[in-house]
Amino acid sequence: MAAMEWTEKRKMLATAVVGLLINAVLGYFLYAARQDFQAKELAHQGLRKKIQELEAVVKDGPARKLELDNLKLECATKEKMLPEENQVGKLIEDVSTVAKKYKCINKSVDIVKGMGNAGGIAVGQNYASDRWRTRWEADFFGFAQLMNEMEERFPRFVGFENLTITPKSSGMVASGEKHDITVDVVTYRYVPK
Repeated sequence: MAAMEWTEKRKMLATAVVGLLINAVLGYFLYAARQDFQAKELAHQGLRKKIQELEAVVKDGPARKLELDNLKLECATKEKMLPEENQVGKLIEDVSTVAKKYKCINKSVDIVKGMGNAGGIAVGQNYASDRWRTRWEADFFGFAQLMNEMEERFPRFVGFENLTITPKSSGMVASGEKHDITVDVVTYRYVPK
């Protein structure tokens, strides 16, 4: 009986060790599976976030395309406002007509034609910036009025550069006295491809 008890004790001990071993192995596999599940859940949440971001971009797509189309239309409209080369000479004639109104005498006009890129800025080969080097004889107030009307009436002229006013006499300058004025009038023109 003692031998049977010992065998029973051994059986119980062996069963306990085997059960413990099985539980340890099962615990390890459950822990590994939990770690794997958490990693996959984290990756899944990241993918869900990316999907939501992409859905937002796709949802904004038609609005962005419409905005791009509007900007293209606005650019094309402004391009059509720019004069072509054969119209630019007429602009200076029109300016001379307005100059007579303010008693400004145009002494000379020399054109420096642009090559294609407007002012060296990479805006495309469809634009050229021309510089009109002009000399005038006018009083200060009359020339200021002429410049103002040129900016308002001729939108193709985009600016004035290198303005120099030289009085004919030194010392006191009487109001209304004529001065020698030089100014560069800059204009863009459209160059069709």
